[in-house]
Amino acid sequence: MSGKLSAASLASIKLDLAFQSKQLSSASGFFWKYGERLFLVTNWHVMSGRNALDNKCLDPNLALPDRLSAGVIQSAGGKLVTGSVQFEWKLGERTPWLIHPTYQSAVDVAMLDVSAVPLTGVLHFNENQDNTYMLMSGDDAFLLGYPLGLGVNKTPLWKRGTVASEPMMDVDGLPKFLVDTASTSGMSGSAVITKKTFGLLQNGQRSMGQHVTTLEGVYSGRVLEAGDLSAQIGIVWKASVLKEIADGGVYYTAD
Repeated sequence: MSGKLSAASLASIKLDLAFQSKQLSSASGFFWKYGERLFLVTNWHVMSGRNALDNKCLDPNLALPDRLSAGVIQSAGGKLVTGSVQFEWKLGERTPWLIHPTYQSAVDVAMLDVSAVPLTGVLHFNENQDNTYMLMSGDDAFLLGYPLGLGVNKTPLWKRGTVASEPMMDVDGLPKFLVDTASTSGMSGSAVITKKTFGLLQNGQRSMGQHVTTLEGVYSGRVLEAGDLSAQIGIVWKASVLKEIADGGVYYTAD
């Protein structure tokens, strides 16, 4: 398979979580590079198998994931897909992944340092996002994930949403904002991006004609119960938490 593909798609990854040989769930994630370190980013509840609000086990049989696996796309020059490599990581009581240094699991984001894993040719989002446009309420946002485990040749589906809260404000005193979007299981851990060609830059200047794709955060699911369709509002953890976790994150330890 060859051709020009979105770099954001190539940085995204479908995750499969299992207990021993039993498949528990599928979710979404993405690669993010910080300095010389490469991280796999997803949600805390995906990696732990627990509800981030009450710490209860998400599996009806009380099984917690002990293995994460994924087919990782490799590319040449970020454009030509050369194939994929199977990626697997063992999970357990002493986990190798980081959580927020201050809010810990209250920020539903987990980051696994995969710098030592041979993932040649894997694309990633980068922490250096200079001259990006400011995120505004009402902006279109795209969730890059795998609803119900669906994707196309390991690339994610792009689901459109709208920034529903003022992104300059925190929600519930935590670094997150809300999006209006129809989502379903499998989307947890999706990269949330914007694609703009005009607007207000972070330096305060206005720009037109400059095409910029910006990583805005990590999607972690609906505010309300999945069966409640009265308000399709989802949570996005701000991209700023990624640097905070990379710089001072602590290893999660299962109770």
